[in-house]
Amino acid sequence: MKTAIKIPIIIILMITCMSSCFKSCKKSVVLPACTSNCDTFKINGFAWDKPNNTPLKGVKLSIVEQTPSYITNNYTFPTITSDASGLFYFSTTIDTSIFNRSYLNFNEVYDTANYFESSKNQYNLYNYLFDSLHHLKQNTSLLEFYYYPKTKLTINMHRTSIDTFTQYQIYAIIDSVNVFVNIGNFYGYKNAMNTSFVIKSAYGIPTKIYTQKWLQDPQNSKPVSTVDSIFCNKNGSTVYDVYY
Repeated sequence: MKTAIKIPIIIILMITCMSSCFKSCKKSVVLPACTSNCDTFKINGFAWDKPNNTPLKGVKLSIVEQTPSYITNNYTFPTITSDASGLFYFSTTIDTSIFNRSYLNFNEVYDTANYFESSKNQYNLYNYLFDSLHHLKQNTSLLEFYYYPKTKLTINMHRTSIDTFTQYQIYAIIDSVNVFVNIGNFYGYKNAMNTSFVIKSAYGIPTKIYTQKWLQDPQNSKPVSTVDSIFCNKNGSTVYDVYY
């Protein structure tokens, strides 16, 4: 019986490793100069500091090719950067036939100062597609990219209970920017302490703080859970106290 169980697990591991290999082995190829089936690909948009209601200079987007298969070339485009007015502009001539089964998308480049708002309507350039005749279908509207400044949040942990919990976890979720932060884990009440954590939160949108405390074996019990929502100050002076 044990041998029969091992076989599917091995197969799953092999598939997982192969999938990982396909992703890591995908070639990155510089976009060639266009010689036929040429069309102009353009992106027009602006970056906006949403809570401060001002244009945002210097944030970056990278254009990427998306395909159904991992075993393909991945053509690279230059990274585009917003100017002093927050404007993005990119234009290049491409051979549309090389994108026969793909579309163009973008990734936000990691920004140390801002979080990118990752709502579905702004995250994907679904209209940058290629039809059966290799003609480029583009979204001509001005694309809008919203950002929220990062700010410091200090979380002070106060051990005030006398319970004998088996595990305690605290984490934060910033929904609008799709960010999860694992703040801390205490495995058993003997490891509980008064301590502080500092995380990168966002200014202008709520940060949700979740806690889970297991009073028995986590494998056989449900935790006592709490959730709270706070808005962080722009200057990073926000302090949140947790009593557990």
